[in-house]
Formats: sequence, structure tokens, C-alpha cells
Amino acid sequence: MLRHNNTGGDDIEISAHNGFISGVKRSEISQYAPILAVERNCEPQDYITEACADGQLFRPITIPENGPIFLVWPLKELPEYYLNMRNAIWVFHVSAIAHSKK
Repeated sequence: MLRHNNTGGDDIEISAHNGFISGVKRSEISQYAPILAVERNCEPQDYITEACADGQLFRPITIPENGPIFLVWPLKELPEYYLNMRNAIWVFHVSAIAHSKK
């Protein structure tokens, strides 16, 4: 994210389609390296429903699954207190990324 949005400022605002805006510190992005996910692993049920073809490993994240773009953080690397205190950093239906106006 920083590589594509590196024009200065300390914080980044990540907006969701429903108007939700999350402020994320540049240091959080540097330290934890979140990704913008557009696909997820194919699960056994996906092959039954034909959401995935035989041999397909990934499929697009659908709108009902909070896609098509989802800000994903490395859950195992985040400090435990982040799970409740910084819950707002998980953004679904990402529609825009910009520098904070603060």
C-alpha cells in the first residue's frame, strides 16, 4: 500500500463503499504489511457449488463475503490488544485510499 500511496503524511484513510472511513497509521502499514485482497482460497463447498473449477485454488471475494476488495492484516502478527482496540483497521468493500486530511 505504501509503495503505491507514498506521497507523504503520517496517516492513510481507507474508505469503504458504505461511507465507513478507517484511519491507519503509516507505521502500522510499514510494520504489519496489510494487503488488499481480491481473492480467497477455494473451499470444498466452492467446488460443489461450482464457484471454483477443478484444480482452481483461488476465487474472487464476492460482495456478500465483504468483497470485492478487503483490507487484510496478518492476524498472527498483530498484538493481542489490536484485536479489540484497532478493530476498525479491517475494512471491507474498500473503495478509496488517500492521505489523511488531518
